[in-house]
Amino acid sequence: MSEYQAWYGDLAAYNAGYLVGEWIDMTLDRKDIEEKIQEILKEGEELCGDETGGHHEEWFIADWEGFEGCQYMSIDEIKEQVEFLQEYPDFAELLLKEYSNNQDEARRIAENHLGSYENKGDYARDYLSQVENNDFVNRYGFYIDFEKLERDMEWSGDIVVLGSNSDGFYVFDNY
Repeated sequence: MSEYQAWYGDLAAYNAGYLVGEWIDMTLDRKDIEEKIQEILKEGEELCGDETGGHHEEWFIADWEGFEGCQYMSIDEIKEQVEFLQEYPDFAELLLKEYSNNQDEARRIAENHLGSYENKGDYARDYLSQVENNDFVNRYGFYIDFEKLERDMEWSGDIVVLGSNSDGFYVFDNY
């Protein structure tokens, strides 16, 4: 089973007092997911008989693992989020939290990944080394507070910095 899965249930069966559903791997093709949901609904119809009026067509998501979900997310919304998490496994979750699950904004920032750094200020040191002669940074770098320089770059909106001292930092161009 994949690390990205959701528990789909039959809503009519649930309303009738039956818990019918299963965990579905969200890395499957959309068609395969839809087939599994139809199997769940058919099982609910068979279990409930005439008690629910026949044909079951409504489903719900009761739980999810590996992604931020909600009860009535569409399959396409989940697939898009899972693909994003797989494409950028190191920092996609941080971006989705930072941008309130706004997939478009998180993807825009992810595509401008500048690098991963162990300490705050390391990006500013690298940047200055690239812009200026590396000899300049080697000779005069001890006069520069790179952490504050990087903070100012972030506050001005030039870059986005996410992460922590224990896990390291990811730096993204904000343009």
